[in-house]
Amino acid sequence: MVIIKENVERIINEKDYPLYQKKGYTSLDDKDNNPKKQGEVGQKSLKKMTVPELKTIAEEKGIENTESLTKAELLKVLEENGCN
Repeated sequence: MVIIKENVERIINEKDYPLYQKKGYTSLDDKDNNPKKQGEVGQKSLKKMTVPELKTIAEEKGIENTESLTKAELLKVLEENGCN
């Protein structure tokens, strides 16, 4: 089983999942808890992300011309496009 917390992925036995879940990990196999499959940002807030991470999210959302944007501008554009 593959689990994730922020940018850390681990492979664990399924029986150990409840222990990791208490620590904030979610399963990549679980469609309801998987931010990557849902197309959402997940637990890490946009404000805590780096500029390259924000640009990646913008690209995934189909937002173009983000190369020269500052972090504040990226946050505004992403929020305007439904990212929280």
